[in-house]
Amino acid sequence: MDNDLCLRSLAASQFGVVSRAQARSLGIDRSALAHRLRRGEWVELSPRVIRAVAAPDHPMLDVVAGVLDVGGDPTVCRSSTAAVWGLPGFRVTPVHVLREHGLHPRPDRLAVVHTSRALPPGHLALVDGVRVTTPLRTIFDLAGTLHPGRTERLLDNAAGRGLCTYRGLHRMLDSFGGRGRAGMQLLRELAADRPPGVRPPESGLEARVNQILLRDGQRPLERQVDLGEDSWTGRFDLADRADNFVLEVQSETYHGSVLDCRRDAERRRELEAAGWVVEEALAFDIWHRPQVVADLVRDGRRRGRVARLLRAEAAA
Repeated sequence: MDNDLCLRSLAASQFGVVSRAQARSLGIDRSALAHRLRRGEWVELSPRVIRAVAAPDHPMLDVVAGVLDVGGDPTVCRSSTAAVWGLPGFRVTPVHVLREHGLHPRPDRLAVVHTSRALPPGHLALVDGVRVTTPLRTIFDLAGTLHPGRTERLLDNAAGRGLCTYRGLHRMLDSFGGRGRAGMQLLRELAADRPPGVRPPESGLEARVNQILLRDGQRPLERQVDLGEDSWTGRFDLADRADNFVLEVQSETYHGSVLDCRRDAERRRELEAAGWVVEEALAFDIWHRPQVVADLVRDGRRRGRVARLLRAEAAA
């Protein structure tokens, strides 16, 4: 495999970005990389990170670029991680990352760097190959910076989407909620109103799907999404807009009649004609065969990203 193909392949696996150090490891030295930049196939995001010009925009592109720019093995955190988990009201950028306390910092263009003395393995997760804080640790890190009402909504949204449990909140407060951390008193008050056995405000098949994705190292899907190109096509159960992927949950209650099946098929044809990848997950699989659902979503997202990349290259 030639160097150019290796570089493009690596970029495709990292949402369109690579570091100069990665390029060197593929045998592409500084002058060869400069030549590729002059040809206009790549653009410099920072002195340490480049992006393929044809790579379509994607929220994880900024995340990976920030991680590569910081170097080492940082952990994405705070508002950036809340956005990665699909929690409403947060943006990926500016990208916030955590590094181990005591490491010598270096100037960084693409990320805001924080340090922490306590980052146990149970507070970490992998999402699309990137190390991030878990939803609960993210809430703990944000609790001292957000308005109390927003922190409460954040907690209930995360629990309702299957990203955490109130039982987990109580456990983390016992092990991590020591004095001196901002926001701990608020979280203790919220936990007092949410005993471990209380169910979150949203539940059901869609929340179960996001629990499956969380355990599989994937980003959660957005729930109840209105989609359509020139006109409204319909509201869909779960979607990833960035990857042009839709997942419909097929339960006998809501999709069992002949009329419902015809309507679903028509909506699917409209979305697929517009470039979306549409898959269906059976209620039985969601409850009893979670890996089938995780594999279905992972493959659908991959095909959606490939389709977007091909369209972007054709339009370039």
